[in-house]
Amino acid sequence: MKIYDLNYLKSLSPENPKFMVEVIQLFLKQVPVFIEELNKHHSNSDWTGLQYNAHKIGSHFDCLGIQKEYRDIARKIEEYAKLKENSDLIPALLIKLESSLLQANKELSEELEKNYNIA
Repeated sequence: MKIYDLNYLKSLSPENPKFMVEVIQLFLKQVPVFIEELNKHHSNSDWTGLQYNAHKIGSHFDCLGIQKEYRDIARKIEEYAKLKENSDLIPALLIKLESSLLQANKELSEELEKNYNIA
């Protein structure tokens, strides 16, 4: 089972596959940045930066139909950072979120190659 579902993205622009490709490519380009930013903000105890970046990732997950369990991880990190609570739980959540980002990156790269002939 794929980690993503592109039906929502398709509904935004049903006759424009170029739009879909651009959104997916933007996400793929951002994945390393997301991971770096999350880890940087966490290690610096920058709660605002961590909250902002977790929110940004959650928005991308929504657009790409990433499975709910992974969207919920991003939302938990965002909420914990906002409230400055459960800081002991954040490292494990960051590992899970990073894993989901890398899995989505892999699968969406394959999607582009297979269905849009873009490597």
